[in-house]
Amino acid sequence: MPNIKYIKNTKKIKIAVCKKITDEKLIDFFSEKYKFNNISNLKRKSEKATVHFIIEKIINKDSNYYYYNNKPKLKKNKFNTSISHSKNYVAVSISPSFSVGIDIEEISERILKISHKFINNYELKYLNNQNLYKLYVIWCAKETLFKYYDEFLDFQKNIFIDDFNLNSKKITATVKLNKNKVVHTLSIYKNSDYLLVYT
Repeated sequence: MPNIKYIKNTKKIKIAVCKKITDEKLIDFFSEKYKFNNISNLKRKSEKATVHFIIEKIINKDSNYYYYNNKPKLKKNKFNTSISHSKNYVAVSISPSFSVGIDIEEISERILKISHKFINNYELKYLNNQNLYKLYVIWCAKETLFKYYDEFLDFQKNIFIDDFNLNSKKITATVKLNKNKVVHTLSIYKNSDYLLVYT
């Protein structure tokens, strides 16, 4: 069985990361159990199998889930859930108490090609566009808040990430929506394989 790494494991919130399942027998087991064996793309099946595996481990129950307003919901309880995939990893955040958001990424230079789509003028004032790590933290933070909110957020117009240093474990972000401003504190976890940002 794959190994799960718990980033947080409390009564209020559980956050876990797992390398994507590659064992085809295990993928087939989950696809049969949760009825997604009609998916032909092995990468997509691997992602879904890994999500189910993580959720089962976290809640010790079957992990049937569906999407409502683009947010994952567990069928048998009212836990708040957020899911993220990178090339090789899956991350899941579950809380019975409050809304959650999470994003996981593996750092590569591809983000340089899309940074103009999510960086705004506020962030450009402190950002060196060639700093891959900072770009990824900003991207992950905005993805995390996008998943956290029920309403649509524009990455450039609605989400503003405050400056931070390279060793920061917490960052602050302001969401401006419908004439309201809400300040969020987000957490960062990083290792040699991936970067994780979560509420």
